[in-house]
Amino acid sequence: MSGRRTVVAALVAAGLLAATGAFTAPAAGADGLSRTHSEHFDRPEFPVPSHLPVFQALPVLPKVYSRDPKKEWRSAGQFEPDLSDACARREFRQLMPLRYRAVFKNGVLGVAFGYGLNLFDPKKLAKPDRLYYFHDANSSGCTVMSNRYPPQGPATGTTAAATPRGGR
Repeated sequence: MSGRRTVVAALVAAGLLAATGAFTAPAAGADGLSRTHSEHFDRPEFPVPSHLPVFQALPVLPKVYSRDPKKEWRSAGQFEPDLSDACARREFRQLMPLRYRAVFKNGVLGVAFGYGLNLFDPKKLAKPDRLYYFHDANSSGCTVMSNRYPPQGPATGTTAAATPRGGR
């Protein structure tokens, strides 16, 4: 019985739409907004691909900047109290937390470069020749440490090139 009621309701709705003129063509003198202009169906002058390119979201793999399993993370550099306060206010932070990382005996620190790589610094607090280490970066207890980049070599005073893990 309910199927018959559905059919009757559909017929009544179609009859009301037909009576109001919803299925009829507009009059010949109707305004131009009621119909699509024929130029909208023309092909454009430039070639359009038949399909859209497919983009696959791939995870960004972390890069290990330094690995020193014998040292504590507090020895990574000089403590920066002003930058730590700015980090707690989210005014000085990593763009992608732990995208670059430094591994120590008792912790992993996020790394950002003073010249702007992986660094959000709208107030320009960073120095371009510094490397910034972040501990607890996404909290109000954020700790920022820094040291010179590139680091000085041990005996000659020359700069040591930073190479990622694997020597590439």
